[in-house]
Amino acid sequence: MSDLITEVRELRKAVAGLQQARLRTLMPGTVKAVKGSRVEVTLADDGDDGPVETPELRLINTTGKRGGGVSKFTKLGVGDPVLVVSPDGDVTTASGVMPWVDSEDDPAPGAAETDGDVTECGNAKIEVKDGMIRLTVGASVITMSAGGITINGQSIAATGASLTHNTRNIGSSHTHGGITPGGARTDIPG
Repeated sequence: MSDLITEVRELRKAVAGLQQARLRTLMPGTVKAVKGSRVEVTLADDGDDGPVETPELRLINTTGKRGGGVSKFTKLGVGDPVLVVSPDGDVTTASGVMPWVDSEDDPAPGAAETDGDVTECGNAKIEVKDGMIRLTVGASVITMSAGGITINGQSIAATGASLTHNTRNIGSSHTHGGITPGGARTDIPG
């Protein structure tokens, strides 16, 4: 009988340990420091011991280079809300960090379901949604849609070997025929 009681106690300890490990597989926190593609995180304060700080952990980004897929790196900033992912329940250098939900103090750049994919970094923004791609840097905006491409900016510079419009050369080497060379100017284009 004492063997059975001992075995039940051991099973209870094992179950309690598994429950604790499961609770530690996904832990919210905030970025404390950024070092390239690694961050240190302050985990949410859940007890009398105060907040826990992690070692440098890798950011969870996508890398599809081997299979010809999409690779993407997302930089996080100090104070950003994150989720620490530790599949075995222990925070180690094998754990990863991914962005977590936005907050009132740090809202997401898009909020409506029609916003699509919105990426923002400082004063630069990329918006991709059904039928439209928009690139914005400060007051300069390039919008592409089924109706065409619109470019707005204080100055626009085109550099290249040629510039054409409807197959006509409108670049720096274009010429106007039917005029007498000299000081005369052509009329303003119509």
